[in-house]
Parts: sequence; structure tokens; C-alpha cells
Amino acid sequence: MDVGRVFALSDGVFAIAATLLVLEIRLPDGLDHQQFLHALGDTVPALRGYLISFLVIGQLWLGHHRQFRALLVVSPRVARLNLVLLGLVALLPFPTALLSRYESEHASVALYSVNVAAIFLTQAAIAALTAHRNEVRGLTDRRARQVWLVRSAAPAAVFLLSVPAALLVEPSLVLYAWIVVFLALGQGTRLLAKPRDRVVAPAETPGDPA
Repeated sequence: MDVGRVFALSDGVFAIAATLLVLEIRLPDGLDHQQFLHALGDTVPALRGYLISFLVIGQLWLGHHRQFRALLVVSPRVARLNLVLLGLVALLPFPTALLSRYESEHASVALYSVNVAAIFLTQAAIAALTAHRNEVRGLTDRRARQVWLVRSAAPAAVFLLSVPAALLVEPSLVLYAWIVVFLALGQGTRLLAKPRDRVVAPAETPGDPA
């Protein structure tokens, strides 16, 4: 399958999902000054949900491009897994809305965790399948394979662990922990991937986007 078509569909889904997140941030019409200030304060949960989900979608989009640009071929099985991943990404605005409206509910945080964990598990399945079939450019040794898998598996593990955590501790603590851990994971995987371990994507051609 042409990787360009995969990117076109995937980029569209990521962009729409990210845009839909903003729809939860809104104020009623016809407010006076005091009501306006109070309504602004009430947008904090929606802003927090937007920030978390935008970080998730952004990290997924970057990982998706890195992952598919390194593939030697996009097999039908990988294409089907990618459709599953995109379906889960398209669903993300729904649990984000639950976080915004019912952030104190344990079930809202648990459902969000399940959705995001499923996305990263699907991405990890693509990584594992392509590594097993030797369809990835630059996986020359065991360490390179480990880095290739950890980049998707580590975020999946964080959100899987968040499911029981969301049911046992204050939900707001889990939300703030996601932001910190997610930023730390991004830095950690960069440190883990030494220059010789990084998967080499195909060279840019003059017509490729920067």
C-alpha cells in the first residue's frame, strides 16, 4: 500500500480529532461581568482536558509519522491495524468531554485511560509486527529493536496503570500525573535512543514536506 495514502488519511483523522477537542471550551451567551468571570473559571476542567488530549494526539501523530516513515512496506495487516488506531483516535473527543464535564468521577478517568491505552497498544502492535517481519529500516541490532518497541509500549503501560489508579485515588491527581509523566516519557525515549540506535527514515526528496 502507498504510504502517502496512509499519511493522508491518518493526518486527516488526527487533525479532526484535535479540532473537535476545542468544542468543549465554550461560554454561555448573555452573561454579565460577574457571571462572565465565574464562567471563565468553570472552563478550567475543559482546558485541562484539552491540554491532556492535545498532548496525547500530538505525541501519537509524531510517533505515527516516525513509525510509518521507517517502514519498508505497508502490509495489508499493518493497514488494518492503522485503521483500528485511527478509529480509537477519532473516539478520543468523547472521553475527553467526560473528563471536562465529570472530572471528579472515577469512571470518567478510567474510561479515558482505557481509550488512550488502546491507542498506544495498537501502535505498539504495529511496531512489534513490523519488527518481527523485518519491515523496518534501520533495526540492525537488539537495542534498536527495543527502542522501536518502547516508544509505543511505555505510554500504553502508563495509561493501563491509570485505570486502577483512577478507581483508587483522587481523579484530579491522575490528570496532573499524566501531564508530568507524558512530558517525561518524551524526554526519556529521546535519551534512550542513542544516535546509533535511532531508526533511519528514508531521505527527504524535494517534493516531500519538511
